[in-house]
Amino acid sequence: MVTETMTNPSSQQIIDEEKLSQPDAPQQISDEDAKNSILLTMTKGHQDLLKELYPDSEVYLLSEYADGSAMDIIDPVGGSYEDYREVYAQMKSFIDKLFK
Repeated sequence: MVTETMTNPSSQQIIDEEKLSQPDAPQQISDEDAKNSILLTMTKGHQDLLKELYPDSEVYLLSEYADGSAMDIIDPVGGSYEDYREVYAQMKSFIDKLFK
């Protein structure tokens, strides 16, 4: 669940370093977001929660959807910049596989 109203400083630093588009402010997923969408999560816990909240939605781990590996990407909240950098690398690897 979203607990902050601003992008995490470590995330923002990576966004700036990688010259990525600025994200919208963090917000809770809505019924409208979940409707007729494929939802991708980092962890099995996130996946289970979304499946419970939105049982009619398609919900997958990012890794599962990208290459079938069903691997958790550890949530870096509360971690160091290096933790966020590692998560960025993992997510980028899976996202790159989606667009090959």
